[in-house]
Amino acid sequence: MNIKETVLEQIKPTQNEKKEVNEIIKEIKERTKEEIIVGGSVGKDTNLKGKSDIDLFFKFNKTEENISEKLRVILKKYNPEKIKASRDYYKIKIKNYEIEAIAVYNIKKVSEAENIMDLSPMHVTYIKNKLKNKNELRIFKKFLQSNHVYGSETHKKGLSGYASELLLVKYKTFEKAINEISNWKEREIIDLEKQYKNKNEILKQINKEKITKLIIIDPTNKERNAAASLSDDNYKKLKKLAKNYKKNPSIKWFEEKEEEFKLKENEQILTHIIKIKSHKEWGMADKKLRQITKQLELQEIPVKKFWLEEKEKEAKLYFITPVELNKKMKKNGPEIKDEENIKKFKQKWKNRILKEWIENKHLIIEIKRPETNVKKIFHKILRN
Repeated sequence: MNIKETVLEQIKPTQNEKKEVNEIIKEIKERTKEEIIVGGSVGKDTNLKGKSDIDLFFKFNKTEENISEKLRVILKKYNPEKIKASRDYYKIKIKNYEIEAIAVYNIKKVSEAENIMDLSPMHVTYIKNKLKNKNELRIFKKFLQSNHVYGSETHKKGLSGYASELLLVKYKTFEKAINEISNWKEREIIDLEKQYKNKNEILKQINKEKITKLIIIDPTNKERNAAASLSDDNYKKLKKLAKNYKKNPSIKWFEEKEEEFKLKENEQILTHIIKIKSHKEWGMADKKLRQITKQLELQEIPVKKFWLEEKEKEAKLYFITPVELNKKMKKNGPEIKDEENIKKFKQKWKNRILKEWIENKHLIIEIKRPETNVKKIFHKILRN
């Protein structure tokens, strides 16, 4: 077998898996009169073996109110877990499957949407109509997942499932996708349905906050960049991965592995593990990641990179920092003419000031650090 055949054998869901998923969806559909659109990778039949994300969109009439609460009542039997969002949705568990249940309005065009979630069923329809080879997408998604560039969550900053699907709508095959990605420029702009005249018009019209290295115009909503979750670093990483795969195609590129980093002199990886009991706690773990990073930076400790890895029932937080800090640090003070605040500034650091000087009409002081070992500072932050 060639590489793709070997990978596909490992990742394509079995008939038993498909049957079990279909039975679960049938059971839920029988509990409501509302139309249900099956989304996620299951709805598009692009899911990987053992990794079925089932999104169910319950379509309500536009005249109805409090549709999120109405959905909760429908799901009551399954003890739904509420997930706070722009419109609250729910997580339920049946057998070993986690299902996201989302209330949406039954709309025909983008302008009718009251919430971004109302547009999601349109994504399902578009991909079902346009994606020609689902197995090519499965292989591409496995490549992205194994190399940590998949997932739109804040801590992952990778390609979303929808963005990866749109890339395969454009490139058709895994090999073509790899070849094209390896040749991407400083910025790549993809407009599948030619909704804009040219790339300059896109850059003018798209929300400035959503202009990233990779721009994929959402075919169902021309104002949206479907690839906005991909960070600049992961854009560069994806290009490099594609180039390396072209040079040396191998099954190893599809094997699950922890991210590897070449640490420079005086660099280290600090870790912290958080036990996870419910889906809600994943969001709390991401918040904790940012809180710790902020606390380190407040102590003028540079955090080169921080990220989170999801294990089955735990979140592992990583931080790349220096091992030791300089014994001295610089502090910028108030303008020299601000006598009252100069006095307070000096009082605050009085026992640690080594020297002081004026720079651009501001008082600058050099102080002695109370602790230079970053690991000790890190553990103190965790204790607090």
